[in-house]
Amino acid sequence: MRRRSHRFTRALAGAAVLSLAATAVAASLQPVVRDIAQRAIRFTQPQAFIKVGDIIRYHNQDDVTHNLMVIGPDDIPQDQGLQPPGALVTHKFTEAGTFEVRCAIHPKMKMLVTVTQ
Repeated sequence: MRRRSHRFTRALAGAAVLSLAATAVAASLQPVVRDIAQRAIRFTQPQAFIKVGDIIRYHNQDDVTHNLMVIGPDDIPQDQGLQPPGALVTHKFTEAGTFEVRCAIHPKMKMLVTVTQ
């Protein structure tokens, strides 16, 4: 009887270790969400460093509308649409490279996002 109990305990411990490992792997695959505010017609950070798959959430804290554009290494702008005061706009970066994020309405409003593997 003791032998069977010992085997069961070892099997249970092994299952617990595998479960913890799977949880850690799943957590590492979750994208990181980074918050960046727009205030005084500027980004609160002029530059950000993130990994492929991460998300930046832009929060318009100005009292004017913005229109975010994400321009990647191919120089093709991705229009994120109008962003009224108080609105949040999110963008998931799915490839490595250097991206310029700017407001199509306010040309001096720019930031760089460097995305690595």
